[in-house]
Amino acid sequence: MTALVAPVTSTDTSPTRNTPQTVPVETEWLTSNEAARYLKVKPRTLLQWARERKVPAHRLSGIQRCVWRFLRQELDAILGSSSADSAEGRQY
Repeated sequence: MTALVAPVTSTDTSPTRNTPQTVPVETEWLTSNEAARYLKVKPRTLLQWARERKVPAHRLSGIQRCVWRFLRQELDAILGSSSADSAEGRQY
């Protein structure tokens, strides 16, 4: 999938220059197959997780079926948080 560049505007408050500047922010969108390969799970599992809102996903509605896209940055964020972190507070 190709990376999209979204402009982010920031205002420079220096006295010599008060014009907004555009700073490109790179956003990489993944298909369900690409995201599944990235997470090392089957595409079917990833789509189930998306429907159950267990992973961050963006639904694109089509005419005949639903299409999902995933942001690599959001997948990286969930990979950074470990499920073992939430289990530390459990009492048995």
